[in-house]
Amino acid sequence: MSGWCSLAGYLTYKAPGALGKLRGKRRQWFILDEKNTVLTFYKSEDEASLNKEPQGTIDVKNVAICTSADNSNQFIIVCDNKEHILTADNHESMMIWLVRIQAQKNRHSSSSSSNSNRSPYRNARSEDDADTTPFQDCRRRSEADIRLPRPLSDNIRRISTLISAPKGFDKDIDEVFSDRPHRKRKTGQDNLTPFSASQRSADSVFDSTQGTTPATNSPDSDFECRMADLEEELMDVKQAHKEALERENSYKLTLQRRDAVILEQDEKIGKLQEQVIKLEQRNRTPTNKNEEMRILRNQNNFLNAEIKRLTRLRVNEREASGSKDSRLYELENEIEQWKRDYVLLLQSCITVPTGDISDGVSVNLYGGDLHKNRVKQLLAEARSHNPSLPTFDKMASAALHVDGYGFKHSHSNEGLLLHYICTQLHQFYSATDLEVMHSDWKEVIASGPEALRQGTFILKRLVRSGVPAVMRPAVWKALIRSKVSNELEEKGLHYYDNLVSISRENEQVAKHRKQIALDLLRTMPSNVHFDSPNTDGIAKLHDVLMAFCLHRPETGYCQGMNFIAATALLLLDPHDAFWTLVAITEKCFSEDYFDSSLTGAQVDQEVLKELIAEKLPHLHNHLRRLDIDLTTITLNWFLAVFIDAVPFECQLRIWDCFLCEGPKVLFRFAVALLSMHGDGLLQRQDTISVMRYLKAVAKLTYDVDGLLHTAFNKLAPFPRRADITDRQKRQSKKLKAEMQRARAQCEKVLRVESFEGKALPLISCPIDNKQVLICFVKEDTSILYRADISLLLLHRLDIKIDGRVTCALSIQTGCIVLATVSKRFYKLHIDGEDCKIVWSCNLHAVMLCMAVHLEDDDCCRLFTGMADGTVGVMDRLNESDDDCLYVPISRCAVSALCVASDHLWVACGATIHIVHLETLDPIDKITVASDLLDQVLSMSSTPAGVWMVVRGSSLIQLWSPTNYTCLLQYETREGSNRLEEDETALNPTRITSMLTGRNGIWLGTANGQVMALDLISSVILTPPINNDSTSLDLGSASVSHLLEIPAGDFRSSTSSLASTTSLKDVTYDLKLIFRSKVSDNVVRCIVALSSPSDIKVVTAAGDVETDKNAVFVWGRKSNEEDDWLRESVQLASKVPDINFRSPCLQVQCNDKESSNMIQ
Repeated sequence: MSGWCSLAGYLTYKAPGALGKLRGKRRQWFILDEKNTVLTFYKSEDEASLNKEPQGTIDVKNVAICTSADNSNQFIIVCDNKEHILTADNHESMMIWLVRIQAQKNRHSSSSSSNSNRSPYRNARSEDDADTTPFQDCRRRSEADIRLPRPLSDNIRRISTLISAPKGFDKDIDEVFSDRPHRKRKTGQDNLTPFSASQRSADSVFDSTQGTTPATNSPDSDFECRMADLEEELMDVKQAHKEALERENSYKLTLQRRDAVILEQDEKIGKLQEQVIKLEQRNRTPTNKNEEMRILRNQNNFLNAEIKRLTRLRVNEREASGSKDSRLYELENEIEQWKRDYVLLLQSCITVPTGDISDGVSVNLYGGDLHKNRVKQLLAEARSHNPSLPTFDKMASAALHVDGYGFKHSHSNEGLLLHYICTQLHQFYSATDLEVMHSDWKEVIASGPEALRQGTFILKRLVRSGVPAVMRPAVWKALIRSKVSNELEEKGLHYYDNLVSISRENEQVAKHRKQIALDLLRTMPSNVHFDSPNTDGIAKLHDVLMAFCLHRPETGYCQGMNFIAATALLLLDPHDAFWTLVAITEKCFSEDYFDSSLTGAQVDQEVLKELIAEKLPHLHNHLRRLDIDLTTITLNWFLAVFIDAVPFECQLRIWDCFLCEGPKVLFRFAVALLSMHGDGLLQRQDTISVMRYLKAVAKLTYDVDGLLHTAFNKLAPFPRRADITDRQKRQSKKLKAEMQRARAQCEKVLRVESFEGKALPLISCPIDNKQVLICFVKEDTSILYRADISLLLLHRLDIKIDGRVTCALSIQTGCIVLATVSKRFYKLHIDGEDCKIVWSCNLHAVMLCMAVHLEDDDCCRLFTGMADGTVGVMDRLNESDDDCLYVPISRCAVSALCVASDHLWVACGATIHIVHLETLDPIDKITVASDLLDQVLSMSSTPAGVWMVVRGSSLIQLWSPTNYTCLLQYETREGSNRLEEDETALNPTRITSMLTGRNGIWLGTANGQVMALDLISSVILTPPINNDSTSLDLGSASVSHLLEIPAGDFRSSTSSLASTTSLKDVTYDLKLIFRSKVSDNVVRCIVALSSPSDIKVVTAAGDVETDKNAVFVWGRKSNEEDDWLRESVQLASKVPDINFRSPCLQVQCNDKESSNMIQ
């Protein structure tokens, strides 16, 4: 037995309820366990001595005991409104049991009464309770702090001794209680009246919550009325609860006074019992004994009835108090839920006025400062539990707040500040709800890697419900280690530390060191752990990435891995962050997911399109009708696992599910995001607005619970993992075949002749009206020169460019942008001899060409053609962290771009895609070559039309920008050479560079020739149609020598003719002005400089190191002549020989000044 006993014996026992009626009375062995204050009974004494399992126990701490009127040896124990009937062998045995049980009750009551004197409500929590929630505090008050009066078992024990009181004792009892009948009736009836009234008042308050608040015109007013009603209801309940406590205290005082009276009577009874025993010994008659027994029996019956009544009263009061506490808990819980819903509703008031989140967001709230004051009150309450929350006034003064993950927040706009405070409050309320799941998560983590690897239903349910913030590091660590448990066992615990120590001197890692160093500070610049080179997070991130390059040298470092590793470092140590990167790249994704072509990621995008067609058919049809591909946005969702695509708290919830269930959930969340914002996407009618809107609404996805509900409930049934795998295999085969064809075309675009160690020109563009930037290449390095036309000198620029330059463009005077084959994009500023890199950034693919649209003097839009078939759009070139929007055009590389009127011409292979300049919506397609594998070398727009040259061809074409028809095809080869065609060799007279003006065109060829041509147009006119005349051919009006006629004059002459006639047809031809041999090398650069007084043309073809005539400046003798003279530009100083790079691609670049080349 667990306790020690001082009394044991046989008693006849009848169990309460139906069991007692069935089993009847049984003689059993009872033991009083004084340690636990319980009465334990066995079948026999032998079973008790053998410590067998008892038949049952009776807890005697708070029971009522009375004797039976029918049997002098029987007593009844009332426990939990159940009567346990016990019969002793004789009266003396019964009294011994009663006395000892009452003594145990008295001892327990005296120990608990000291606690009952404490105040039932505490003004402040103790240090141990500082972290409890309001609901837990409420439970504590209802279960522990609200104590009832001292148990009545003391009174029962004392009153039970009246059984043996002498004759005449009833007179003393009557004297003691002579003034009590009136008080008894008052206690039984009058004292219950105020409680019943308060109970009815409380019930009326509760019933009022079931009513409906009159509807108002404003949702906020409905909400405020509901909040006011709840607060008033809570105050009424608290008042009723207070009144109940006051009544309870009055009952306690009444019972204490009664206990004092009973205690006096106990003392008198004790003395009288001694006298009775002496009297009985002297003279005892059966008549007197029977009379005494009758009197004592009556008194005992009365006292037993009173004790039962008081016991029932005490139980009813306890039940009433418990029901009020439960109702109070429910109301407080409901108010907390309203608070959480209220701050979530305020978060939904944030909008993006322009549809582009980079233009800023706004928060629109009604009611003036009403919501601000209410949020400040909620924040003050929350800070009493979590002091790390920000303060409204401090952040309103532009102070910087750092959240628990290290992100810096500062809001000058009051609306945005209010929104941020609401997000923090919602996280605080949600964390309170998740605290009850701590024990469940501890059990899951302790279950081991095998159970986590299987991904049980319970684990999925817990993850989808939300991981508590304090438990997330342990949960992530357990999930990651369950995926790489075999690798951990094979490599050992110190594998990461060994890689870090080796990577510092390893040659395989050295080629990634520079790119990693560039990306470190770009990873999370708004986080205190990664905002400075001296921070601990930068050092840890560097070690993790370098160790991964050594762990998987065939993949190495890919952009995007830095974000994955940095996110892991926010919650895990470097060792586990490294294994997180390993698990994601090797276990979650396929091997080709992060290869140079991102094959696996592109396959997933094709599968996503299928799922969108199945789950969101309206959106799919809308996007297909507009010919919009969302891959440029959704691809980053998959590659970076939604990093920087959604708010950080939403990203953490997505990562929870991703680490638990694998990459399948990425499809769920992608489709869920599109589903939640499908109505807004259906309202957008152009490509750019759709892209910007989707990026904006994804950034504002603060309704995390709504996102998960959509992903896992609304989209059900969702394709199973096996079905998605089958789709990935099917799309992978299809994609690899297409990529093979595209790779062949891309190789043709990037194919160049061998320069044989020469430093030859590749790209050129004007700096201002007197200077030209020329990029020379040798072997595998680029070097920049500045050609001063006025001094005829070449100056070497002291600047280093990483890789071969593929295209360059002048966007402003002295401002140049250029790209390289190493996927780098630079912005340069050149002012005389001063040249510096303003900023540079990485690209997702090689940039092959550029075109600029000047909206006004201060605003321009840059279009970039990429080797992966996308067109990038950049609006803010003054910002170093420029956000480029990529729109897919074709599988083929974009080799040339041209802005014509309000359309953008995009050359992909032998096809020209014509899209809208503002929205990039497709308009038309034209084919400019019979061989689909041909590539357009260059395009340029003039008032006459769009000029273009196909790579490897000596044919120049002019296309109409209105009806997309070819207006002119001109063969530039001389007559004797036109018949000589060898398809197995490159055309030696092929056009390699082109410069167009308003009235003429300059061409450079592969055999080192420069030629200038004049555009001739013949206009056929017809008179207007009237009732009595027929069409009359007035002949042709020839407009020639356009090198001398400004565009304005040409337009005015045409309009004057059209005023009396209608334009029926225009034919064009080219007139050769001159052809000159300037070099034995390819002429790759032709650029014009325009000034009010003269025009200069600069050509570059020779080796800058050895050829004195590598660069020529062309000028006319006078503005009235067609004779052009050339002068060579010399090196300003000899430069040392360095390791150069070979050329890759010539792309014609135009700007506002060079387009006006020839007047």
